[in-house]
Amino acid sequence: MHYARLSYNLLHGEMDFADHYSYRWPVLGFTALSYALFGVSDFATALPSLLLSLGILFLVYWHFKHSVYLILLSILLCCSIKWHVFYSDKITPDIYVSFFLFLAWSVYTRFSGDRFVFLDSIIFASSLFLAFLSKGTVLLIIPLLAFYFFRDFRKGDLYKWKYSIPIGL
Repeated sequence: MHYARLSYNLLHGEMDFADHYSYRWPVLGFTALSYALFGVSDFATALPSLLLSLGILFLVYWHFKHSVYLILLSILLCCSIKWHVFYSDKITPDIYVSFFLFLAWSVYTRFSGDRFVFLDSIIFASSLFLAFLSKGTVLLIIPLLAFYFFRDFRKGDLYKWKYSIPIGL
C-alpha cells in the first residue's frame, strides 16, 4: 500500500524525499504510469509486476530457446518457485530486481560479438542501474560481476566490458 500511495502522489506531482522508499523509481514510475493509463485500481497496481513476470518468462525462453527441454524445465522451475509466483502481482521491488538482473545476465551471456556490442552494453548497464534503483540489495550481484570481469580479463576478452563500464559510470 505504501508504494501505491507513493506512486499516486508521484502521478500528481508530489514526492516525499524524506521517505527512502521514494527513491525506488522503477517501482514508482511504472506504477504511476499504469495509474495514468488505467486509473487507480487493483488491475493498474498489479499490471507492471505481471508484465515483468511475463518478461522473465520471455527471457527464460530467449536464453534457452536452443533446447525445448531446457525451456520447459526452466519455465517449470521459474513458475514453481513460491516467491516468484507470490510476488508476480505485488507492488514490491523484488520482481523488478529479478527482471532487471536476469535481463543483465542474459545480455551478458548472449553478447552478440562486435556487431551489437554498444547496444548490448547499453542494455546491460541500464538494466543493472534500474535493478539498483529498484532495491539496493542488488549490490549482492557484485561478486558475480567481479568473477565475470576477472575471467574475461584473464582470457583477454574484454569486448563485453569496453562500453559497459563507461556507460555504467
